[in-house]
Amino acid sequence: MKFKSNNPVFLVGCPRSGTTLLQSLLSAHPEIVSFPESKFFQCLLPAENSRRRKLGIIAHQLKPWLETYFTDDLKHPEMLRCFPKLPLMKLYTQQFFKTLSILAAEQGKHIVLEKTPQHIFYLEPITHYFPNSKIIHLIRNGQDVVASLYEATHHFPQYWDGVWGLDKCIDWWNKSIQISQQYARHPNHILIRYEQLLEDTETVLQNLCQFLQLNYHPEMIHNYGKASQSLILEVAGRRVNCSQIKSSNSDKFYKIFTEEQQNYILSNLK
Repeated sequence: MKFKSNNPVFLVGCPRSGTTLLQSLLSAHPEIVSFPESKFFQCLLPAENSRRRKLGIIAHQLKPWLETYFTDDLKHPEMLRCFPKLPLMKLYTQQFFKTLSILAAEQGKHIVLEKTPQHIFYLEPITHYFPNSKIIHLIRNGQDVVASLYEATHHFPQYWDGVWGLDKCIDWWNKSIQISQQYARHPNHILIRYEQLLEDTETVLQNLCQFLQLNYHPEMIHNYGKASQSLILEVAGRRVNCSQIKSSNSDKFYKIFTEEQQNYILSNLK
């Protein structure tokens, strides 16, 4: 089925896998726009087995989150008036992405790229509401992800809901990888290796453009730094090197962990 531009593209993966870099590269495409990380489905869904969820009613935290997102992140508080009075998940989902499409059209773009790494745990509702949408999975070496998660949550605990221990970092990567592998052969999903993105950026972007049925534009590599300026979040440790796309050879794993910790991590990564 031909990809329709009114379907958003989702970029997911374990946090600290390089999704902000790929988001910046893709949003430098003349037909793609991306906004700050939304966490929409995390805020939309009430707790499992709750009465609100069974009735299709939005979670309590969604409305205050929408107010913050449209006021502080998007600078378009007037868009809040467009949301329905009936607090139904289906209606709010439709309106949220319709609003992003309107903002995209104002910039002359017609494809919305929604990047929230944690949405990898919400692929079921995403595919329920957008069965024809394209979903990009970014996968990074497990030991590098664990090291980056461990470091980021220790430096910026207020953003990550506290400091993460080794087991939590390992568990998030393991679960993310298992989910991505389940969708490896699905035609609407594509799995991208972070290391390959760094080593052969142009080829990876060409493949992604083909996946999205778009023409490849070299300015994606030249202009990604400019595109990243509205997407980075310093308080979460989310940065993009705007001067060069660095090699994936990271020694952070060996710098911050003892040999005992290294062995523990490697023995528990799936």
